[in-house]
Amino acid sequence: MQMQVVETPQEMIELGLFGGILFRRFRFFRNQTMPGHQHNYDHASLIVKGEFIYTLSGVDHCIKAPGVIHVPAEALHEMRCLSEHGETWCAFPARDETGEIGEYIAQASKGKVPYWSE
Repeated sequence: MQMQVVETPQEMIELGLFGGILFRRFRFFRNQTMPGHQHNYDHASLIVKGEFIYTLSGVDHCIKAPGVIHVPAEALHEMRCLSEHGETWCAFPARDETGEIGEYIAQASKGKVPYWSE
Protein backbone atom coordinates (compact mmCIF):
# COMPACT_ATOMS: atom_id res chain seq x y z
CA MET A 1 0.00 0.00 0.00
CA GLN A 2 1.52 3.33 -1.04
CA MET A 3 1.32 6.18 1.45
CA GLN A 4 -0.26 9.36 0.13
CA VAL A 5 1.41 12.51 1.40
CA VAL A 6 -0.78 15.59 1.29
CA GLU A 7 1.10 18.88 1.38
CA THR A 8 0.04 21.79 3.56
CA PRO A 9 -1.94 21.56 6.77
CA GLN A 10 -5.68 21.14 6.76
CA GLU A 11 -6.08 24.41 8.64
CA MET A 12 -3.94 27.38 9.70
CA ILE A 13 -5.28 30.04 12.01
CA GLU A 14 -3.44 33.12 13.21
CA LEU A 15 -4.31 33.12 16.90
CA GLY A 16 -2.97 36.59 17.49
CA LEU A 17 -0.21 38.77 18.83
CA PHE A 18 0.87 38.97 22.43
CA GLY A 19 3.91 40.94 23.54
CA GLY A 20 5.36 41.05 20.02
CA ILE A 21 5.03 37.28 19.54
CA LEU A 22 2.70 35.88 16.86
CA PHE A 23 0.96 32.56 17.49
CA ARG A 24 -0.33 30.32 14.71
CA ARG A 25 -2.23 27.06 15.06
CA PHE A 26 -1.92 24.34 12.44
CA ARG A 27 -4.16 21.27 12.27
CA PHE A 28 -3.20 18.17 10.31
CA PHE A 29 -4.61 14.82 9.23
CA ARG A 30 -2.40 11.73 9.00
CA ASN A 31 0.44 12.15 6.44
CA GLN A 32 -0.20 15.83 5.81
CA THR A 33 3.00 17.82 5.71
CA MET A 34 4.29 21.29 6.16
CA PRO A 35 6.72 21.51 3.22
CA GLY A 36 10.34 22.48 3.85
CA HIS A 37 10.91 26.19 4.43
CA GLN A 38 13.14 28.68 6.27
CA HIS A 39 12.75 31.91 8.23
CA ASN A 40 15.16 34.70 9.09
CA TYR A 41 14.26 34.41 12.80
CA ASP A 42 14.16 31.76 15.52
CA HIS A 43 10.83 30.22 16.41
CA ALA A 44 9.32 27.39 18.44
CA SER A 45 6.89 24.71 17.32
CA LEU A 46 4.75 23.27 20.09
CA ILE A 47 3.24 19.85 19.41
CA VAL A 48 -0.10 19.96 21.25
CA LYS A 49 -1.83 16.91 19.72
CA GLY A 50 -0.53 13.81 17.99
CA GLU A 51 2.88 12.69 16.79
CA PHE A 52 5.05 14.26 14.09
CA ILE A 53 8.27 13.65 12.22
CA TYR A 54 10.00 17.02 12.29
CA THR A 55 12.96 17.34 9.92
CA LEU A 56 15.32 20.08 11.07
CA SER A 57 18.43 20.79 8.98
CA GLY A 58 18.23 17.29 7.46
CA VAL A 59 17.84 15.43 10.78
CA ASP A 60 14.54 13.67 11.60
CA HIS A 61 13.07 14.05 15.09
CA CYS A 62 9.98 12.14 16.25
CA ILE A 63 8.01 14.41 18.58
CA LYS A 64 4.82 13.51 20.46
CA ALA A 65 2.45 15.83 22.28
CA PRO A 66 3.19 17.52 24.51
CA GLY A 67 6.48 18.50 22.92
CA VAL A 68 8.41 21.45 21.59
CA ILE A 69 11.22 22.01 19.12
CA HIS A 70 13.35 25.12 18.72
CA VAL A 71 13.98 26.12 15.09
CA PRO A 72 17.04 28.37 14.68
CA ALA A 73 16.98 31.20 12.16
CA GLU A 74 17.71 30.04 8.58
CA ALA A 75 17.31 26.33 9.46
CA LEU A 76 15.46 24.36 6.78
CA HIS A 77 12.57 22.56 8.46
CA GLU A 78 9.46 20.55 7.61
CA MET A 79 7.05 18.23 9.40
CA ARG A 80 4.70 15.34 8.71
CA CYS A 81 1.81 14.20 10.89
CA LEU A 82 1.95 10.54 11.93
CA SER A 83 -1.32 10.54 13.90
CA GLU A 84 -4.90 10.47 12.68
CA HIS A 85 -5.17 14.11 13.83
CA GLY A 86 -2.38 16.44 14.89
CA GLU A 87 -2.05 20.02 16.01
CA THR A 88 0.93 22.33 16.38
CA TRP A 89 1.27 25.90 17.54
CA CYS A 90 4.11 28.05 16.30
CA ALA A 91 5.38 31.07 18.21
CA PHE A 92 7.68 33.58 16.58
CA PRO A 93 8.52 37.28 16.50
CA ALA A 94 5.78 39.24 14.76
CA ARG A 95 7.22 40.38 11.43
CA ASP A 96 5.95 41.38 8.03
CA GLU A 97 7.29 40.12 4.69
CA THR A 98 10.35 42.41 4.97
CA GLY A 99 11.19 41.28 8.49
CA GLU A 100 9.98 44.48 10.16
CA ILE A 101 8.30 43.92 13.50
CA GLY A 102 6.61 47.32 13.79
CA GLU A 103 4.62 47.11 10.55
CA TYR A 104 3.16 43.71 11.42
CA ILE A 105 1.97 45.00 14.76
CA ALA A 106 0.54 48.06 12.98
CA GLN A 107 -1.41 45.76 10.64
CA ALA A 108 -2.73 43.87 13.65
CA SER A 109 -3.93 47.05 15.31
CA LYS A 110 -5.91 47.80 12.11
CA GLY A 111 -7.69 44.46 12.42
CA LYS A 112 -5.74 42.62 9.70
CA VAL A 113 -4.69 39.92 12.19
CA PRO A 114 -6.01 39.20 15.70
CA TYR A 115 -4.28 41.22 18.40
CA TRP A 116 -4.23 40.59 22.12
CA SER A 117 -3.34 43.35 24.52
CA GLU A 118 -3.38 43.69 28.26
